[in-house]
Amino acid sequence: MPDKIHILSREIADLIAAGEVVERPYSVVKELVENSIDAKATSIIIEIAQGGVKSIRVTDNGTGMSRNDAMLSFVKHATSKISSKDDLFSISSLGFRGEALASISAVSRFEILTKTKDSAAASKIILKTGAAPVAEDAAAPDGTSVTVKDLFYNTPARLKFLKSEQTETGLIVSLIERLALSRPDISFQLFINGRENIFTSGNGKLSDVIYSLFGKEFSDMMLEVDYDDGVSIKGYTGKPLYSRPNRNHQVFFVNGRLVRSRLLQMTLEAAYKNSMLISRYPACVLFIGVNPSQIDINIHPSKQEIKFSDETAIKTAMSGALNATLRNDTGILQIFGSDHPEVFEDKKLSVEKVYKNDSPSYPDWEIISGKENTSDIVQVIADSSDKPSEYLPVSDIPSFSKSYADDNNSEDDRKHTLKDIYEQGKIDNKPVWKFIGEVFSAYIIIQKDEDVLFIDKHALHERINFERLKTMTPQTQTLLTPITVSFDGEEYAKILENSKTLETLGFEIEDFGPGTVIVRKIPQLLSVSDVEYLLNKFASDVCSAKSTYDEFLYDIACKASIKSGMNTSEFELKKLVEEYFEKETELKYCPHGRPVCFSMSKTTLEKQFKRII
Repeated sequence: MPDKIHILSREIADLIAAGEVVERPYSVVKELVENSIDAKATSIIIEIAQGGVKSIRVTDNGTGMSRNDAMLSFVKHATSKISSKDDLFSISSLGFRGEALASISAVSRFEILTKTKDSAAASKIILKTGAAPVAEDAAAPDGTSVTVKDLFYNTPARLKFLKSEQTETGLIVSLIERLALSRPDISFQLFINGRENIFTSGNGKLSDVIYSLFGKEFSDMMLEVDYDDGVSIKGYTGKPLYSRPNRNHQVFFVNGRLVRSRLLQMTLEAAYKNSMLISRYPACVLFIGVNPSQIDINIHPSKQEIKFSDETAIKTAMSGALNATLRNDTGILQIFGSDHPEVFEDKKLSVEKVYKNDSPSYPDWEIISGKENTSDIVQVIADSSDKPSEYLPVSDIPSFSKSYADDNNSEDDRKHTLKDIYEQGKIDNKPVWKFIGEVFSAYIIIQKDEDVLFIDKHALHERINFERLKTMTPQTQTLLTPITVSFDGEEYAKILENSKTLETLGFEIEDFGPGTVIVRKIPQLLSVSDVEYLLNKFASDVCSAKSTYDEFLYDIACKASIKSGMNTSEFELKKLVEEYFEKETELKYCPHGRPVCFSMSKTTLEKQFKRII
């Protein structure tokens, strides 16, 4: 019986190895550019034609190679990055497997031109499949240029699995964007079919790279992250208002290497929970710095997937960094920009005189004006506690009470300045704001400092209720007439299984026979008419594995909140606004991620009316 086992020829073995490393033109570009980065290049130029299939050229100004090193670079498992087995557990370079050039040259027409600063001439090496490499002298600047032509020319089956030229090009563009983000200190240029597509300056500023690649809108919506507590987390993460339809703009680097990590992805998105629209995703460019011995980058041949030895430490550090950063976000969308001159700059305002009862329209109100530029600042203060105040809360503005009209007060008592008040933005830690009104029975209008704020009353009330449900022992109401709610078979079982969960939210339910429960207590902020809908939705979501505890809180908070289009008293609206300013850091978004407030500056309005050109 003939032997069945035989040794593959070197040519076939090389093609198999190439198949593991070189999946598509993207793979070639990645390996070559990472080698340029490892060679300490400060400028890398990438040129591709026909999606990289016709040609790929990567040129750098790095350290270059001697002729001997260049010849060895084609040999399988030859590398300058590893010398002992211990190095495998502390890898800091990008390309290191010793297979890249050997694999690429096995499926293409390959040429390398390289020169070190100490060499008199460059070395040009041409490699053809099945033939020994040919080396010759050439003229070239310091650095290395690798040209790959006719990719997969000798493996036509592989060509059939490639996508369209546009798709293959798009993958390469995305790769270069991410590599440029990883190294702001390197200038990257990408040419597609002869036309420049990407350029970064290499000035070392990540913010400039983000601006160059993604534009002003993306750049303006980023928040800087700077955290270091054993694990370093730096970079930028998007404001919750800037959500994306997919995860394409979530970019993670670990020790400078572009990686994919489910852990990092899930930790990022958890930080935006309750602040971002459902089915939308945050954007980020984050750099995680960790001891190289604590990560494994050998779990996939592409070296893009990564495993952490201490996932808890990574998750804790990243959560802390993101939560601290997002707390600094105002959550207020600024319309047409917010830059405006400081109105009070260099104005020495003092309270000179209180005018009382000199207005035929408002006989019970006091007007207090500054000594200089009195037309710029006029503040109206209620004289009586039972009168509505344009600035709330009246009781918290002692500096401008009617007592200033009393001649018995000392001169020192009258030295509070409007400049001080407005520079501080608060009086006794209460924001100074003016209630203007409501439009469309939905949006509250507030004047605060030099901005007009528009507040969505439903979104704000919904968030307030959600925070109360999360943090407070639920206030319940016992129903004088208990109600019954019916369910389908599986939902009936699920509602009974989760009765303890419902109890923590203020519901008291009991089994009332097949398919029915009786409800004796409900959360105080709910109306009876909402109970059947909420319990049925909760049971349905549990059965379909869609429900989470927070999502049920969303539903309760939504049902319990003031609705758009609903008539709301001015007193209620002002109380909502008062709570908003007391807890701005918590009340930036509704639980579903919609913004609570946006602002328009006085300067923006004046530009619209051509008062400022």
